[in-house]
Amino acid sequence: MAVIYSRDVLIENEDSNLTTQITMTGSPVVGPNISSINGFLVTNNPSNTATVWVFGSTSGSSNGYPILNDGRVILLSITNLNLASFQGTAGNKVCAIKA
Repeated sequence: MAVIYSRDVLIENEDSNLTTQITMTGSPVVGPNISSINGFLVTNNPSNTATVWVFGSTSGSSNGYPILNDGRVILLSITNLNLASFQGTAGNKVCAIKA
């Protein structure tokens, strides 16, 4: 029996939308059109000066969940990032990666 070893690795379907940053404007910002079957891990950018709120794209920030500026990561169990909206101080950012 022959065993073949290979050092070559083939990467297919590289995902250019694996990570993204969403910049706040002071008004609600709908997430970009990025899909994921496992949802998204989301955190506040470490350089932010305030809390960012996440909520359903049609529910409004009064029904939102705070993404605190303390390094915590939350899982959004959604199939597309455009199903969520974000609101925070203009210039602050939310970082997201596919789960």
